[in-house]
Amino acid sequence: MANMTKYFDIAQKYQNKVDFALVYTEEAHPPGTWNLLFQEHVDEHKCLEDRVTAAKRISLDDESMKLYVDTMDDQLNRAFGAFPERLYILLDNKVVYQGGEGPFGHKVEEIEDWIVKNNYV
Repeated sequence: MANMTKYFDIAQKYQNKVDFALVYTEEAHPPGTWNLLFQEHVDEHKCLEDRVTAAKRISLDDESMKLYVDTMDDQLNRAFGAFPERLYILLDNKVVYQGGEGPFGHKVEEIEDWIVKNNYV
């Protein structure tokens, strides 16, 4: 995620009011190419274990959010149109906010704006 640091900062700021999650889906970069998130090469996932291993490289230094991994048949990715990245807010099992397609079409600041506007501060 291009704005991962901003997202982590918002998650840490509101962790006592809102649950945050990061869902790792399929690898967005072709096999063997440079991965900007990990700053290293990441191969295409051939099994769930590969995907879990790649997801574990994301450093979650605090308890402000949980990390999940999509299935190999990309159920979440297909249901939410999340590739390569997308921001959502769910409330009572309903999508109440859907950001633009990432990495350039979404604005992480809109997550904080929604939290404040809806009195979760």
